[in-house]
Amino acid sequence: MESQINERYVIERTLGEQPWGRFHVAIDSERGGRVTLFRPRTDDVSARSFIRRLQGEVERCAGLTETPYCTLREAGLADDGAPFVVVDRPQGTALAATLRAQGRLSIDRALSVAIQVCDLARRAHAVGLHPVPISPDTIISDELPGGRMRISIVDLGLFRDAYQGAVPLPPRDGQLLAPQVRAGLTPDPTDDVYGVAALVHLMVFGVAPPEMGPYGPTDGSGWPMLPADGRGLDRRLEACLHTVLLKGLAADRESRFGRIDELQRALTGLRQLMSLAAPAFELLAATRGRLGRRADPLDLGVHRPGLQRAAEARARIREVVSSAVGQGAHLSAMSGDSRPRLEVVSNPSWGASG
Repeated sequence: MESQINERYVIERTLGEQPWGRFHVAIDSERGGRVTLFRPRTDDVSARSFIRRLQGEVERCAGLTETPYCTLREAGLADDGAPFVVVDRPQGTALAATLRAQGRLSIDRALSVAIQVCDLARRAHAVGLHPVPISPDTIISDELPGGRMRISIVDLGLFRDAYQGAVPLPPRDGQLLAPQVRAGLTPDPTDDVYGVAALVHLMVFGVAPPEMGPYGPTDGSGWPMLPADGRGLDRRLEACLHTVLLKGLAADRESRFGRIDELQRALTGLRQLMSLAAPAFELLAATRGRLGRRADPLDLGVHRPGLQRAAEARARIREVVSSAVGQGAHLSAMSGDSRPRLEVVSNPSWGASG
């Protein structure tokens, strides 16, 4: 294996070999930094025709080169006449590895991943790219300070039309593909709506979604149980999640969200509602408790040390007032205080004249 390509890319190590080619880590001696260099298998295709198609893909994706959508940066022929493809090398860990280690993600984290994927898919749709490669193997998560993360999508753009069926498709999880894509129909942007919704289902519940009907899974299995380890949802919020997934995973394209940004807004709203709902419920319950309202499911049993004293004071005031009105007594006499006080007296002249 040659260690350098066109006096620019210096190969460090091989990442792996697949039926459709070999991946390497290479250093870009001109631009700096590491890239992923792909040496495609072209036994059954013309190398020049292959590169010509990919160069068109490079031009079409030029508007995505400064985003975390890691698409083709360069496609060309090496000195030996063999084709090569270069993409940016994102930092972080593949989502597939995270899911293998953890089983599933917290709901907040899953929604954060999905919202970023929606944004990248929206950018790709703007330049006419679909379907986007939505798969745990192509999504890279990079941990940032403060618990935040940056999501990247790796897209070699090889299988939209360059290979034209000459080699097998990469082993993507077919359960995350829309039914129309699995059936071989021409891809549509709403197919990526399905893909992101299926990804949310996979991250939250730990399994790929079954076929969905208007009210839930058509196989009668029902919605999977959310974890009972403190990462679950209030039932009302869980119902909101189910509603978003039902529309995103609709079997018919016409029944899904019309665009990927509509799904993004729904997921963003759900995440904001989740972050606000729990504190709001607690605040409401605490307020009801302090006001002395009746106990109910929202009552958190807030300690109210002054409530009894306030009730006693109100009873004493009622007693004094009723005694004074009923007996026409002086208020000063009720208090036992010898200091002069304002007296309650009756004036015979009140109401005497017309």
